[in-house]
Amino acid sequence: MTAYTHTILRMKESSKRFLSVKQTDSWQTSSLMFLTTDGAVRLDMEGIRYELNAKDSVLIRSGIDVMVQSLSSEQVVIYTVTFDQFTLAQDAQNELVYKVNHDNLPDNGEVVKGSAVLFSYIKQIQTSQIIQEQAKWLEEIMFIFRKQSKPYNEKVHYSINMILQYMAEHYDQKLTRKDLAHKMGFHESYFSTFFKQSMGMSVTEYIAQIRIDEAKKRLLQTDDQIQIIARQVGYADSLYFSRKFRQKTGRTPSQFRMNRRPERIAAFQFVGSLVAIGIEPVCIDEETDLHSDILKEHLASSLVINEHTPDDVFKSLQLDVIIVPNYYYSKPTLIKRLEQIAPVLVLPYAGHHAVPEVLSIRTPFRKRK
Repeated sequence: MTAYTHTILRMKESSKRFLSVKQTDSWQTSSLMFLTTDGAVRLDMEGIRYELNAKDSVLIRSGIDVMVQSLSSEQVVIYTVTFDQFTLAQDAQNELVYKVNHDNLPDNGEVVKGSAVLFSYIKQIQTSQIIQEQAKWLEEIMFIFRKQSKPYNEKVHYSINMILQYMAEHYDQKLTRKDLAHKMGFHESYFSTFFKQSMGMSVTEYIAQIRIDEAKKRLLQTDDQIQIIARQVGYADSLYFSRKFRQKTGRTPSQFRMNRRPERIAAFQFVGSLVAIGIEPVCIDEETDLHSDILKEHLASSLVINEHTPDDVFKSLQLDVIIVPNYYYSKPTLIKRLEQIAPVLVLPYAGHHAVPEVLSIRTPFRKRK
């Protein structure tokens, strides 16, 4: 195998952790780490969750909080190897100077699934006490990681989904680009570019969007004061929250709350959930019309729409609210456009109870006239 030019890998420590049924163990990495397991475990790294099966392996960057829980009915062994990577910093006439450099490593949380060879290497590297042999083992392990880890497109999709999951669960806390980049093992500048290319908006814009959308749900579901809702979604300053809300929606929080009994609804997805709670939307998305014959029987008078439906058509319907799924976050221009027509409510596509919880528990609807 050919080693990466001007790169040295040096093992620091190898260890075994034994977990009984449902037992957990936690620590913070002080260096780079390879981890593998001989059984099923759940791995949590700073709020991001992975499920590993026997012979799955993962690379973890330094300074990461790790918690591992056994999912097996038998004792599980966790094998770890901590190491450092050095690259050539100076090539003088009489000396070579290396420095610690983690720039070109795979991402934090990079997983190789079910590699018996990789499992064996990580498990057995501790048997050698010779530095040169340890370095060779590490090079072999890194080579397999680079070769067998997910293809670029799949990896990008996986990474962005993991960080979106984290943001959805922690939007009420302080979120910074630096911290989010660290959790995924990215440089901050690269992370910002990667995120904007993936989502069509900056990290800061996305955080503001999900906070405002969570606030909308609370405005519909509760009678909480505006300042309380602002704190619940991550804004310490209620005046700043109100300005951001109006900037995003064209309405103040109070104006949005006044529309708690909408009757004229445009539904991009969620049509079945609406019908189930007695709401007949004014218009339905094209996909539902094409693929759900059962629903079409109940929605014969509903206009079929898609994201290219002209604004004039939408405006003529005098809509009270437009419901879209959260995967539309990747279409920020469309969401902004729809906000100019009627209030937009973004709901989790995988949340089966999202529609009745937000729309019907506190504000019973009537069928449209």
